[in-house]
Amino acid sequence: MKSFKLKLIIVLSIVLVTFFIGISMYTSYTKIEDTVEEAIANQNLEAAKSIAKAIDLETYERFLKERNRDEDYWTIRHYLNDAREKLGVLYVYTMEIDNPTTSKVLIVGYPENKDNPNDFLIGEACTVPEAQVKLAYEEGKQFVTEILEDTKYGHHYITVGTPIMNGEGEIISYLSIDISTDTLDGIKETVINSNIVLLVLSGLFVIIVIIKARLY
Repeated sequence: MKSFKLKLIIVLSIVLVTFFIGISMYTSYTKIEDTVEEAIANQNLEAAKSIAKAIDLETYERFLKERNRDEDYWTIRHYLNDAREKLGVLYVYTMEIDNPTTSKVLIVGYPENKDNPNDFLIGEACTVPEAQVKLAYEEGKQFVTEILEDTKYGHHYITVGTPIMNGEGEIISYLSIDISTDTLDGIKETVINSNIVLLVLSGLFVIIVIIKARLY
């Protein structure tokens, strides 16, 4: 009888520990997801600010007047593509926000496509949601989106954006960065796996302590 009670206590203890490990794993998973997304978004916002501050304003303002694929356009495009490659992100681009509902892409930092010389058209509609567009238009603030889907190019990503200021401190465009969900998922998986191992080891330690306490 005493042996049965001991086994029952051990089994119940293991079940309870396993249950709480599961709850902890789920809580940690959701928290890590949010934390990773926020950290990456903030990191890329800082990068966007640096890119926006370092842009050749004289060249960019000439482009804004003509809005053609001229030498000024390609100078800025090469600069943005260099930033994109160094950051390892999906896209780095400038966009126009002249109303509270929609935005337009101006220059996308990407290598020239000889097979499609008209890729990334100037003034093409952007996928930034209305809530973020309104924030940028009405308050001139930086923004971060939820995960978005681009059906044209087949990407899932989050977008961060920050103002591009001219010499007088006026907002003349926005500098945006698209971060692929593949990048987010890879970092999340690494962090989550390391935390799961720690949780499992902690749980096993508790179970061993319980068993030893009941046996002696």
